[in-house]
Formats: sequence, structure tokens, C-alpha cells
Amino acid sequence: MEPKYLLDQMFNGLAEDLQKDGIDCETATQRIHGDDDSRVSISDDAIVEFLKRETGFVLITADKRLAKRCDASGIRCVAIDQRSLVLDHIRRAKR
Repeated sequence: MEPKYLLDQMFNGLAEDLQKDGIDCETATQRIHGDDDSRVSISDDAIVEFLKRETGFVLITADKRLAKRCDASGIRCVAIDQRSLVLDHIRRAKR
């Protein structure tokens, strides 16, 4: 069974694109606040506590501290290195 992904607030805009591609995902804003208003921030504590209760999710974040906390808590997490993604894109574009 494919995991369900929880996108950290920095990736709110990506959720719709991933869903269109068939990826089962929701944003932390949707799941924790119950809406799409990302102007109200969600603390790392709230995200970690949610993921401890809702174990079927894999968090996607670029927040290195949050990723380390998840790792230390046994929470599945994909840590995105945005700097590397940008550099990879620039290198491919130069070819």
C-alpha cells in the first residue's frame, strides 16, 4: 500500500499538482487546521504530535530541524534539500 504524504506548509501549493498526478497527499494546514489558510503557521510541535497520532503519513518538508525531530521520533519523513534541487535544475538546463 502506498503511503499518504503530509506536506509541510512550505509546500502547500504543491499539493494540488501532486494530487492531479495521483499522489495521495494532504497539507499540514488542511489536516491540522482544517482549511487551506497557510497564513496561520503550524508549529513543528503540532506537526510532530499529529504524526505521532496519525501514523499512516510520511511528512515532506525542507525544514531540517523538523526532519531531524521526525527522524529522532521514528516518524517517516522525506527531507527535501531545496538548494540541491535548484542546483540540479540549473545544471540540467545548461546541457
